[in-house]
Amino acid sequence: MAQAEIAMLREINLQSSSRPEERTTTATLNQSWQPPEWPFFKVNFDAAYDKTLNRMGLGIVMRDSEGSLQACLTASKEQVFSAAQAKRAALQRAMDMCIEMGMNQVIFKGDSKAVIDTNTSKNEDNSWHGQETEDLQQLLKLHPTWRLFFAYRSANHAIHIAANEAIKETNEKVWLEDEPMVVKVYVLNDVSRILPVD
Repeated sequence: MAQAEIAMLREINLQSSSRPEERTTTATLNQSWQPPEWPFFKVNFDAAYDKTLNRMGLGIVMRDSEGSLQACLTASKEQVFSAAQAKRAALQRAMDMCIEMGMNQVIFKGDSKAVIDTNTSKNEDNSWHGQETEDLQQLLKLHPTWRLFFAYRSANHAIHIAANEAIKETNEKVWLEDEPMVVKVYVLNDVSRILPVD
């Protein structure tokens, strides 16, 4: 990673965080991405939903404890009829990707509190999409070292951008130890916030 890019992003972050009126009013909404503790990997997921086309885009980013990108996936899907269904599909694909990659110690983070709460609850989901919820809960039970948590959009922004771009695509795309350019600036920004200052 270029040191000049990181230094520039640090300076921008320092300037924007030095305004006290912005810090106090938006403290919870401006949470930044934080790396997982070693040996865990963090998988952020999100979905964008187009109600007029009944179409979704999903994005998944996997990073290690140093913030280094391990994998990025974008895809679109048709015949999706709600934002909640889109978010569940993104979580399902994130879990499937981790199974495909043999990942055991994973922290999943998404910005749909309702989907996170439903899937971490011990209660049965009797909604229309209850079977999808049950399938996700079963995957969590089968992988006891997996964790699922809510993240504010500000801590999930890179993947939110990827999901919005993916809605326009027709094929699933996967990057290993790389990312699409639209995600790169956000990943660099996240890493610049966690790296120690020289």
